[in-house]
Amino acid sequence: MNVYLHIFALLTLLTLSACSNVRVSQDYSPGADFSTMQIYSWKSKEQKKTGNARIDNPLLNNRIRNTIERYLEEKGYQKASEGSPDVYISYEYIIESKIVSEGSGFGFGVGRSTRGRHGGISLSSGGNVTERDEATLIIDFTDASTDNLVWRGSGTRRTTQHSSPEQKNRETNELVENILNQFPPLP
Repeated sequence: MNVYLHIFALLTLLTLSACSNVRVSQDYSPGADFSTMQIYSWKSKEQKKTGNARIDNPLLNNRIRNTIERYLEEKGYQKASEGSPDVYISYEYIIESKIVSEGSGFGFGVGRSTRGRHGGISLSSGGNVTERDEATLIIDFTDASTDNLVWRGSGTRRTTQHSSPEQKNRETNELVENILNQFPPLP
């Protein structure tokens, strides 16, 4: 019976670890000196229009920019008020529909009855295919003196079209923070 509990605990842990909300990655120039990049500015005042009303939303633009600025200021970076910044920041936001198969499953059970102990294992590969929207946020840091990209972080999460402003704030904060937790890259 103890072996069954260990197997069940391991399977539960593996299942929960596969359910992360945000997937992030980074790429950077290995020769860049990130310790000198303390003052930032936005590369452009306006976001480039995409033709998608969900992306070309001034509320979304403000939400993303404010979250990036708040996070950087909490980490000791300063927004340039005058003069030249060390780094320019820009972002791109993308929403794509994805077809996802969520039909596989695994089950395990142990029980007792008047006839003794019994157990079972099940594995299924059903055909549950769904369509869902995924949002990807790409944040770029460009060296102001050379105009070379020195760091890019990206994060992807599931998104919904009809969510409340509070939910959109939570999702934006989580996405930006997970991306910028990678900046600056560890030596």
